[in-house]
Amino acid sequence: MRLPLLPVFLVLSTAAATPLLSSKTSVVQGNFCTTYACTLRDRRTILPETLGLLSYTYAIHGGTLIVGRESNMAIISASLDLPPSSWNQSVVRDFLRNFIGLQIEPNTLRRCVRLAMYTGSSVPTPLISGTQGTLSFSADCQAQASGNVLLTVQDQSFQPR
Repeated sequence: MRLPLLPVFLVLSTAAATPLLSSKTSVVQGNFCTTYACTLRDRRTILPETLGLLSYTYAIHGGTLIVGRESNMAIISASLDLPPSSWNQSVVRDFLRNFIGLQIEPNTLRRCVRLAMYTGSSVPTPLISGTQGTLSFSADCQAQASGNVLLTVQDQSFQPR
């Protein structure tokens, strides 16, 4: 009797959030930035002659949020830069829920952060990849020279022009 209810529970637990990744939705007006008081620090065009990608850097309570967009404003990546001590706080869960529409098991996230700190900044440590609705995504952790860890989610369907 439990098995038929399990898929319904999983759908209900992930369907509540519409992911920001791959959307053209305003990040600043969304739940994440409302909760964590995002303040725009920098807006930059990356490779304007070829790709015309945009990078937005926001200060948030306790860290930094970096959002990558295509020239048509679709979000192709988002990164959360935090000290290792912040990884068990709600900001990480809210980031993942808002950008990919999923919750990650806390022990899985802790393992990713620990492995990233162990391997250093040379190689990202994979956290998860998959599909949520029509969104194909990946997420990884990477240690930074500052001692922080960067959690990045990416739209896997993004194809540079």
